[in-house]
Amino acid sequence: VYKRQGFIWLQSHDGYMHYLDESTERFYTFPRYRESDEEKSSSINCFMQLNQDEIWLGSNSSGAYRLTYREDSVYRIEQFRSRGLNPITNNRVSFICEDTQDHVWLGTDQGLNKFTRLSDSRLDSVPEHLLVDHSFTTAIQNASYLWMGTRNHGVLRYQALSQSFAPLMLDEGAQNMEISLLKLTADERHMIIGTAGRGLYIYDLSSGEVLRHELPGTRVNSVFEDGFGKIWVTTDAFGVSMIDPGTEGAGFFWLTPPETHQLIDAERAFFFEDSQKNLWVGTHGGGLGLFDRENGHYTFYRNDPEDPATIGSNFVYRMIEDP
Repeated sequence: VYKRQGFIWLQSHDGYMHYLDESTERFYTFPRYRESDEEKSSSINCFMQLNQDEIWLGSNSSGAYRLTYREDSVYRIEQFRSRGLNPITNNRVSFICEDTQDHVWLGTDQGLNKFTRLSDSRLDSVPEHLLVDHSFTTAIQNASYLWMGTRNHGVLRYQALSQSFAPLMLDEGAQNMEISLLKLTADERHMIIGTAGRGLYIYDLSSGEVLRHELPGTRVNSVFEDGFGKIWVTTDAFGVSMIDPGTEGAGFFWLTPPETHQLIDAERAFFFEDSQKNLWVGTHGGGLGLFDRENGHYTFYRNDPEDPATIGSNFVYRMIEDP
């Protein structure tokens, strides 16, 4: 929910982003799939609320959208593409973020686009193009740096005050790897770096120490940090890995029965921790799992067509806890 306007934002399974204006009971959709074939085949893959009146959306093939609120309950829409007025470097936008100097960055398949902050209320509408030989995938911001993952140059560190870039040296051969995920731990002491092909790295932001974990599968898809600081990692293979950054311990757990692996395309594990710190995982075909922390294993709730008292489906998409 967008606090000032009260609009409800949601994303549908096809990648389109929508918001509901409850005063008119009307939905607005991005990309605007009725406008052109380019937008019809596009989807939104990043969302940033810059301030109370401005939202940025990034797409996988139709550039970026800047939405500025107007008093008539709609947004003024600017679309930035790789052609036309004020072009960006590429129409595939992988991230949109703001640095410590309040500049806005768009990472794309072909370089960075920096929108410079001119005043408290205004950004330069003409982006600066940087590192066009880099293909960017993801980014996160901490108090000191903007960290950017790439498809062909590993991780880059950007300091806004000095306007300088530097590669993050992880290990030999890691500088040209593809980064699929960057995430800070809750205490912001470690950065989790997911890769395509080289497993997962845990980088100590204060000491610079690096711990690498080889994982099943070739690509890190998602990371969930539970209330005890354990890191749960999914890849393009079945199962989930658990890593403890404090002790450097690790474990692996099957979530879906092996006999059903050929019947589903992916596990799509979704983690949820309730108010009592019980850890649940929903799967695409494997049912609902509850982790027993004392004994270190999962108990699964699965559908039995002959038993109406069992869970209604083995396809669990989301979880929420009511009052």
